[in-house]
Amino acid sequence: MKKLLFTIMFLSLTTNGYCADQWAKTQPLGTAQINNLDTLIGTNNEALDRVLSGLKQGSILTYGSGSSITVTAGQIVCSNSAGTIRKLRSNTSSTAVTFANIDAGAEAASTTYYVWAVSDTDITGTTFMVSLSSTAPTGATYYAKLGSFYNDAASNITQINNDNLPDFGIIISRSNATSYQATTDGFVMASSAVGGENEYQDVEGYTDSVNPPTTNIVGSSMTIGAGYNKKTSIMFPVMAGDYWKVTGATTVYWRPINY
Repeated sequence: MKKLLFTIMFLSLTTNGYCADQWAKTQPLGTAQINNLDTLIGTNNEALDRVLSGLKQGSILTYGSGSSITVTAGQIVCSNSAGTIRKLRSNTSSTAVTFANIDAGAEAASTTYYVWAVSDTDITGTTFMVSLSSTAPTGATYYAKLGSFYNDAASNITQINNDNLPDFGIIISRSNATSYQATTDGFVMASSAVGGENEYQDVEGYTDSVNPPTTNIVGSSMTIGAGYNKKTSIMFPVMAGDYWKVTGATTVYWRPINY
């Protein structure tokens, strides 16, 4: 009988459950039991770490010159390879990064390089490295990848890309007088050749939520005198989900924005 009563009492006990999917901003309370502190603090730390692990504000790669990248002011979190330590850093001004900051070897032409923020030094801000590696810079312990650039055949910096920021997709050829629905935000570019004396050409762009779209948001027209052969063109933005079409054009292109 005593064993039965003990079993019933044991099964009747309840304990608090904690989930790392959420931040419990009221925990730990001053009244929390000491044996729950590790769980309460650990749960909040895990939830917070999910945000900190990929935190980047500002710290954008921009063109400096043919031989330098500029990293704008901002905040960044650098981690070790295991993701067990996070170092929070803030740069209050822009920083120039050159091939003097390469982690190993020397500058090479026709090569893609990656730019890394590094927090191995105990300072407020970060230092930066240029590396051939897209996974980790050589010789660094705490790091975060900012993006990449291409060093062209003349060893000039081109094609700067920022991680986790929108960029343009490839240009796609489309047809005149045809309705399309945009699957992402993007831009329409259209033109029409105008040739011959007193020839007139009108190019119009339409976009809205209706198929086919009827809202005329941009247009261009031209009449050419004798001896000329020119183009008239338009360009306009389209929101994801809306429809668009162009009339009067000989060439039409769609350029999506990748997120």
